[in-house]
Amino acid sequence: MNIQEIMEIDIDNLAEKQHDAVKNHVIEVLQDIINLVEEEKYEEIQNKLIYSPSGDGYGADNHYINFSYRNGEEDIKEMMDRLKNLKSKCK
Repeated sequence: MNIQEIMEIDIDNLAEKQHDAVKNHVIEVLQDIINLVEEEKYEEIQNKLIYSPSGDGYGADNHYINFSYRNGEEDIKEMMDRLKNLKSKCK
């Protein structure tokens, strides 16, 4: 994003800009996974997954794609919740 685009952000379009940025991020992560599958780079996909223990002793341990754009861990559900929240704030 260049300086002009940043300066054009105001309170009325901030949620829309954030929504678009998060949406593009999710698409990029998924496209990266798709490309790696097509290229049969399975180990690289493994490196993009986060381990998720069941926690309660009854569920199943599993792995999920990390969609975090920070230094955290976020799954697809968290990203979809964020997108829905931002979309609801758009005018």
